[in-house]
Amino acid sequence: MSPQHNCCVYLGDDLASYGFGNDHPFGPMRHHVFEQEFYKQSLQEKVDILPPQTIDQSVLELFHTHDYVEQVKQQSILGNGYLDQGDTPAFIGMYEAASSVVGTVCDAVDRIVNNEYKRAFIPIAGLHHARRHIAAGFCVFNDCGIAIEYLRHKYNIQRIAYVDIDAHHGDGVFTALKMTPTCCLPIYIKMAIFYILAQVLKQKQVKVAQKAQSSTSLCHLTQMIMPFCRHGNL
Repeated sequence: MSPQHNCCVYLGDDLASYGFGNDHPFGPMRHHVFEQEFYKQSLQEKVDILPPQTIDQSVLELFHTHDYVEQVKQQSILGNGYLDQGDTPAFIGMYEAASSVVGTVCDAVDRIVNNEYKRAFIPIAGLHHARRHIAAGFCVFNDCGIAIEYLRHKYNIQRIAYVDIDAHHGDGVFTALKMTPTCCLPIYIKMAIFYILAQVLKQKQVKVAQKAQSSTSLCHLTQMIMPFCRHGNL
C-alpha cells in the first residue's frame, strides 16, 4: 500500500504489550488510552496507520551490549526479578515487546529516510533511560540510542541531532553518545524549560516581572545552546 499522507502512526497489540502491570507507573493502558483518543478525534483520516514491526538482535546490539541483550532474553522467559535496581521489573514476553518498540522505530526511520513519510509517531517509544549495559527508568531497550546508531551504520548518516522533549533527562542516550563528535545532543534545554515552567506554576498569580525573568532565562539558555549546535556541524 502506497502512502496516502505525509505522516504515519503506528498502532497495534505488539506495542501495547510493552508495560509492567497495573500497579506500575508504566502500566498497560497507555497504548489503549492513546488509541481511544486518536479515533475519537478522527485522526485516522489525516495519517496513515501502520502495524508494529520486530527487529533482529544484531540491531539491538548496535547500542546495547550482547550480554545485556541475552540477560533480557533470559529474564523474559519467566518474568522474574529486575533489570536494574528496582524501577524496571522483568515480565514474561518482555524481550519481544521491547524488540517490537525498537523494530517499529527503525521501520519509521527507514520510511522517513526513503522519503515515504515526512513524520512518524509511535505512542509507545522514547525509552531514553536505558544504558548500553543495563535498564533504567522503565526502559528495557533504548530505541532512541538504537535509532541513532541505526542511522549511522545503515545509512552512513554521521551528523545527527537528537532533541528530547520529555520532562526527564534522556540520560541513557546522553551518556552513551556524549563523546560522539558528530552527534549533537541538545537535551538539557528541555530540563531548563520545564524547570522554569515549574517555578512559574508554583505561583498562583504570575506577575509580569516573573514572566520577564523566565523569558530572559530562556533567552540566555538559547544563546548558550545555539553555539554548541552550530559547532556540532549540523
